[in-house]
Amino acid sequence: MAVNDTGPAVASAAMAMIGGGAISSFSDGTIEAEIAESLYEDTVDTLLCASRWTFATDQIELNHVSTAPTGRYSDAWQLPVATILQLHAVTCNDIRIKYDVYGTQIYCDYADSNTLVADYTFRPAESLWLPSFKTAAELQLAAFFAPAVRADNDLAVLIQTRADNALRTA
Repeated sequence: MAVNDTGPAVASAAMAMIGGGAISSFSDGTIEAEIAESLYEDTVDTLLCASRWTFATDQIELNHVSTAPTGRYSDAWQLPVATILQLHAVTCNDIRIKYDVYGTQIYCDYADSNTLVADYTFRPAESLWLPSFKTAAELQLAAFFAPAVRADNDLAVLIQTRADNALRTA
């Protein structure tokens, strides 16, 4: 993994955009590192869920749960909660099925004799990000960092406009 392909490197690039100090780790002990740590993960996850990015989309075969739902549906299937940021579809034999999400499971009327596949957004390592997404993420972070680090709302508005444009382009 290249040095600029880490969370702290992305956050540091965003800090540079607003004239903040560089960080090498979220635990540097600087105000910039504290702010970056508090905003980084949620901001990136939100951006990943804002569009169906090909580099952050995957499929997984779901596991049937032996305990049936209490009502409305006949069967439950377990979602891999550690990896799913956003569920897009569940299919059986490549056909979208009707389902509802309850906690960490999907409920539907498909028994364990079927194979269910979930399409979802996951959180890829920074080294897998498209360059255009990385730039958009840096700009979005910079827009959030500007008021906290520089107390500059005008700068935040300017950078937010650039971030919005970068996201549309990406």
